Amino acid sequence: MNFTLYTSDTAGDRKNCFYPHRARIADKEKLRAAVAFDHVCAEYAEHYRSIANYKVSDVITMDVDNEQGDSSSDWITLEKIAELFPDISYAIAFSRNHMKQKGDKGPRPRFHVYFQIHPENDPASYAAMKRELYRQYPFFDGNALDAGRFLFGCETADVIWHEGKTTVDRLLSLVHTDESIPEGRRNATLSRTAGKLVKRYGHTEEAYRLFLEQAERCEPPLEESELATIWRSASRFAAKVQSQPGYIPPEQFGSGGLMPDDFADVDEAKVVCMDAAFELAYTSGTDFLCYNGCFWEESKI
Repeated sequence: MNFTLYTSDTAGDRKNCFYPHRARIADKEKLRAAVAFDHVCAEYAEHYRSIANYKVSDVITMDVDNEQGDSSSDWITLEKIAELFPDISYAIAFSRNHMKQKGDKGPRPRFHVYFQIHPENDPASYAAMKRELYRQYPFFDGNALDAGRFLFGCETADVIWHEGKTTVDRLLSLVHTDESIPEGRRNATLSRTAGKLVKRYGHTEEAYRLFLEQAERCEPPLEESELATIWRSASRFAAKVQSQPGYIPPEQFGSGGLMPDDFADVDEAKVVCMDAAFELAYTSGTDFLCYNGCFWEESKI
């Protein structure tokens, strides 16, 4: 896991908008050093923080303030984050009000969660990802979801560094959409989803659970026998992928990261080949082909 923060020369300065120092975060020590200063999670034109100046970000930060209740049983802890995001890469740094009185709220866990994402150049899409995370996990602070967010610096004795199998934006794009699946598209859509899930998670209970969640979007619902047929096809696809030379098991996937060494065409192409070698192909006659778990189909998506 690695991501980029941009820091100021101050800590606790609400009026500051200038963040000139680029910090590449690849371990706990670098994160601890960066969060000691006020910082942002995006690059801005002229280093001046504003949504209009947004250029790119490769990390989403979400706040946990635990203001939803005064009972410790209602609070989100580090252990709870680990349970909710076992396969997602993230880091945690404690906020300046961690375990302190804040207004009329007593001491409680308060921290920032940093989720690595693939580089995002559009501030609207960036904010949409934050809103989707908040929709699914409403314990995050709903007042900190825009693309111009800054975080107060805080010297902290320790940070949390969790290497996962995938990134949070990849998970959201893989399994979430608000759209229903209409008749005529149900089998193809679920076949494609099942193929992606078994490739990402293996033929596991977690993959099957996510598959059934997506099946609930079908209108009208598919028969259980049809769902079983789709899942059996995906299982055969999983066995085929696992037998290929160079296959990376789910528990090891992402340990080396998917960030290219350089954002040149060749380096980006190498990452695509590494990640999608068994589900993406191109020929001059058919254009792009995607394997949906059952068969190859033409697709530019």
